[in-house]
Amino acid sequence: MDDIEVEGLATRDAQYESFDRSYSGPGSFGVRVNPTGKKSFFLIYNFNGRRKRTTLGRFPNIGIEEARLQAQRFSESLRVGTDPGVEKRLWKVPSSFAEVSASFFSDLGSRGRSEKTIAEYTRIIEAECLPVWGDRLIGSIRQSDIIFLLDRIAGLRNSPVMARRVYGLLSTYFKFAVSKALIESSPLPEGYLEHSKTESSTKRIIETEFTKDIFNLLRGEESQIALIYQFLIVTGQKPSEVCQMKWSDLQLSLWQVYDGEKTGKRLHQITLPPILVKALEDHRRDIHSESEYVFPSPRKSSVPYISNIRKYALKVCEVKGISPFTPADLRRSFPNWLLSQGVRPDVIERILNRNPGNTHLKGYYRNLDYEEDIKRALAKWARYLSEGQKRKDDPEGGAKVVPLFG
Repeated sequence: MDDIEVEGLATRDAQYESFDRSYSGPGSFGVRVNPTGKKSFFLIYNFNGRRKRTTLGRFPNIGIEEARLQAQRFSESLRVGTDPGVEKRLWKVPSSFAEVSASFFSDLGSRGRSEKTIAEYTRIIEAECLPVWGDRLIGSIRQSDIIFLLDRIAGLRNSPVMARRVYGLLSTYFKFAVSKALIESSPLPEGYLEHSKTESSTKRIIETEFTKDIFNLLRGEESQIALIYQFLIVTGQKPSEVCQMKWSDLQLSLWQVYDGEKTGKRLHQITLPPILVKALEDHRRDIHSESEYVFPSPRKSSVPYISNIRKYALKVCEVKGISPFTPADLRRSFPNWLLSQGVRPDVIERILNRNPGNTHLKGYYRNLDYEEDIKRALAKWARYLSEGQKRKDDPEGGAKVVPLFG
C-alpha cells in the first residue's frame, strides 16, 4: 500500500479498515476510513494477552511510509516488553503546528514575555495560521506553504502589514521549534519579506477591519480626544484641521475646513455624516465651555485648543492590547479605506483637498462640484464603521439632520 492507494480509499456509510499487507512487524497495521472522509493510520497488537490498538496519525498529515516506520518502532517496544500505547502517552512530543504553538506560548511566558505580547502572538497565530496548518505536522510545512500564506494575506486580502507581522512571528516560532529539536531547520524563506523586521511608521497603512475596531472602541470613550480621533477616521482631515475646528466653522452638517496651522485660509468644505453630527451635539452639551473652539484645551495655556493627541492613542492601544497607531497613520490609510468601499479616487482626492496627479485632468476636476459625491462617500464610510455596533441613539443613515448650531 502507498499514499496513492490511501488517497483512493472511498468513504462508505460506516467506518471500515484497510490493512497493509506489506507490513511485516508484529500486529496489524492499516488505515481506518470514517464516513466523513477522515483517514487515520493504526496499529493493532497483543500485550500481556490483551488485544490493543493505537492511532499513529492522520492522513495526509503523515504519509503511509512515516506511519509504517512508527509502527515498526512500536514493534521494538513490544519485543522488550513495553506497551507502545503507554509509551506513546508518556513520551508524546508535540508534532502538529497546533501542539507546537501551545508549547511556544508556554515558553514565551517562562522567558518573561508580557501577557499583552503573548495575547497578540496568540491572536495572530489563531487567526492566520491555525486555520491553515493546525493539524499538519510541523516538519511537513515547506517554504512554498509559507509563501502561499503570506501572498494570500498581502495580496488577496491587501494586508501587507499583517503579512509582515506573520512573517516576523513565524521567524520566532520556527527558531523555537529548531531549539527544541522538533525540526532540523526553519522553512521560513529568508529575505522574502526583508522589511518585515521593522514596521516603519512613515509607511504604515492601517487595515480597514482594524480601523473599524478602533473606531467603535473610541466611540465608547468619553473624551474630547476620542471624538477628535473619530473625526480623523471618518473625514480623513489633518489633525491640525480637526483640533483647531471652531463652532463658527460649522453650519448644520457642513464643515468649513480652515488651514489654521499656516495661513488661516479656508481650504474646502465637507458634509459630516449623521453619526458625527450627533456626536457633536452631545459634545457641545457636555463640555460646558464658552470657547470658540470645538475641542478647547482643559488647561490654561497659550494654546486654547487640544493639540497633543498622539499620546492618547498610544495609551488606549496599550490598555486595550491593540497595535499602536498615530494620527499620521490614519490620514495615510484613509484613501485605502475608501477605495475598499468603492469610492472613486478623484472623490477621495477632493475629500483630502488634493489635486489629481494627472496635470491634464486638474482643470477638469477643479470645475466639478463634488459636494454630493463627498457627502455620499463619507456617509457610506461612516455606515460601514458603525455597522454591527449601532447604539439606540444613533441617527439612521439618511435621516433628517437637525439644526446643530442654531
